[in-house]
Amino acid sequence: MTITFIFISAFLIRLINLNQSLWLDEAIVAKVVRSIPFLQIPTQFSPHDFHPPLYYMLMSLWNTFFGSSEVALRMPSVIFSLIAGFYVYKIGSFLKDKKTATWATAFFLFNPLIIYYSQEARMYMMATAFLTAALYSLLRVTRDKELNKKHVYLFNIFSALAMLTFYGSAFFILGMILMSLFVIPAQAGIQRKKNQLKIIDWIPVFTGMTWGLFLSLLLLSPLLLQQLNNAKMGLAVVKNWSLVLGKAELRNFLMIFLKFATGRISWFPKWSYYLCAGAATLITWFFIIFGLYDRFEACIYDPPLI
Repeated sequence: MTITFIFISAFLIRLINLNQSLWLDEAIVAKVVRSIPFLQIPTQFSPHDFHPPLYYMLMSLWNTFFGSSEVALRMPSVIFSLIAGFYVYKIGSFLKDKKTATWATAFFLFNPLIIYYSQEARMYMMATAFLTAALYSLLRVTRDKELNKKHVYLFNIFSALAMLTFYGSAFFILGMILMSLFVIPAQAGIQRKKNQLKIIDWIPVFTGMTWGLFLSLLLLSPLLLQQLNNAKMGLAVVKNWSLVLGKAELRNFLMIFLKFATGRISWFPKWSYYLCAGAATLITWFFIIFGLYDRFEACIYDPPLI
């Protein structure tokens, strides 16, 4: 009953101001789905964009049935955020218990940054849902007593879908693959004695957990090369483009942690914003680091699957 209430409340919160005017990037999505046919998006639009085509193709199909109003364009992001929340609940239930899963789901669904991107007609929540599903599949692979081939396939499928949605997914996918290389070989050599795994034990793990990533990169490689070439041409033609995008600074890096804890909302005076946001950030990251330390300590004294 509690988890149902959380999902219903999260959905209703996401409906607030969902009909506000589209901003620039959202307007581009609207223009694409209204003017470019579904099958022509990868060839006519994507070479001049900086993202994979899957999200735009999905939105083109969505537009066919539901139109391209502000609410219609943003509703897929709302749905994908709830799907991501569902997998957060499954992860919490699998790793701990339903109480922990409920709290984890609440913290995720009511996180200000998640709510912000849940109301944006962009590909970020779609990628988040695929990556969260991939993480759940990975945990099932690495923590079940026997190697579950179904979840290996699901991990690769969700990883491929995430890559076809957002290039930045590669960083999270590579992290998950790296984790699998440390844990899964214990299953591949489950009958060997501890610390007697050989290099050959890692080969099937590497191939089994990376074919989704490599397949998606293979499909995207012609498009990605076009996008890189067009980006280079654009930088050569448009002078001082870096001034428009801004430069990478330490402040930008530190703001990631603030936005994670408090969302993209800011206010004046700035000192009060930094004080409130900083306090929330410190509390959030204290629990994250504390939890990671507990997991690390547990792996040392009670290694999984070995």
